[in-house]
Amino acid sequence: MVFNCRNEQRWPSRLARALVLVAVICTPGCLDWAALQDGRCGDGFVGREEACDDGNRAPGDGCDQRCRLETAECGDGRIDVDVDVDDDEACDDGGRVNGDGCDERCQLEPIAALCGNAEPDPGEACDDGNTSNEDACLNGCSRATCGDGQLRRGIEECDPGSVDNGSECTPACLLCGADPLSHFRAGNAHCFSLHPEPATEVDARAACQAEGGDLWTITSQAEGSDVAAQLALSGPYWLGLSTSATGRTWVSGEGFKYQSFAPNEPSAPAARCVSLVAAAGEGAGLWQSSPCDTLLSFVCERAGAFVSVTTNHAYKLRTATVSFEEARALCRAALCIGDRRDVQGVRPHRSALARRDQTNGLSAHPRGTQRASRPQPVGAR
Repeated sequence: MVFNCRNEQRWPSRLARALVLVAVICTPGCLDWAALQDGRCGDGFVGREEACDDGNRAPGDGCDQRCRLETAECGDGRIDVDVDVDDDEACDDGGRVNGDGCDERCQLEPIAALCGNAEPDPGEACDDGNTSNEDACLNGCSRATCGDGQLRRGIEECDPGSVDNGSECTPACLLCGADPLSHFRAGNAHCFSLHPEPATEVDARAACQAEGGDLWTITSQAEGSDVAAQLALSGPYWLGLSTSATGRTWVSGEGFKYQSFAPNEPSAPAARCVSLVAAAGEGAGLWQSSPCDTLLSFVCERAGAFVSVTTNHAYKLRTATVSFEEARALCRAALCIGDRRDVQGVRPHRSALARRDQTNGLSAHPRGTQRASRPQPVGAR
């Protein structure tokens, strides 16, 4: 049985007599990415102007009532490495209860005998039956979170709670270069990287997708002004916006609510490509139609994974057009299913990559050579 993306379905007339395996096959339009990124604070989805969203508007849990990141403290699920030595946290499982592997002072306890039996027992947030700290369930039977000091493979590029991370690790667990060509925007927890080298629109998109993102999508005046100022933009730059005779679409699928076209623009909507004309110190700039084969500089934008607050499942949006089999292979490679490879096919920002290449070749796993664990099915965690 096949479902379409509007939940229109036809059930077998004799459902009680059969076990139906349902395969859901959706196109990128099936998920409302605009709703995920433009939601309101407290809805559990990280919007464009939110640095976090834990499904509530209560302060003190790492994400405040305005969906801004808070300083880590014991019990908020993030390891605080910026406090005095006497108060340093060795763990943080999101609670302050003794007997769950991390005590009320955020110090490690002996792992309970039941933790690791693959059954969620009382006091355990999860139990996946292994001792890996690289998946969604840590070896203390607590859920993995950004800032817990452990690197969740395929999902996090770094973890700010780890003492091994440098200045390029952001609060969103993204590697973002600490140089004038890079900017981590706290307002939406995205990383922006400037490419001064001119390229066609197609080549610019390919370069951004190789970094794990796409061309810049400006969805608010505040974002446009902030990024333009931080990267000192001046001149024309490609945008991740497509026009046609019937409408306008961001490459990310986000809602088209904000626009900043110059007068009489887009002058050639059928030409598809759009560029930003930025002037130093003059805000977000104006947009215009540009021939797609024009050579322009560009800005790449990357976002971290979206992690569900209810299931702890993580999702990453890839905008490159590939076949189903290619997409499945990329997803499996990103999760290292079946082996212990580093993530392949998606490269962090070039400066971050250069720093990682100076390590022992397992830079996605900062604790050194990893212990093998049994393969898990996609989406099992």
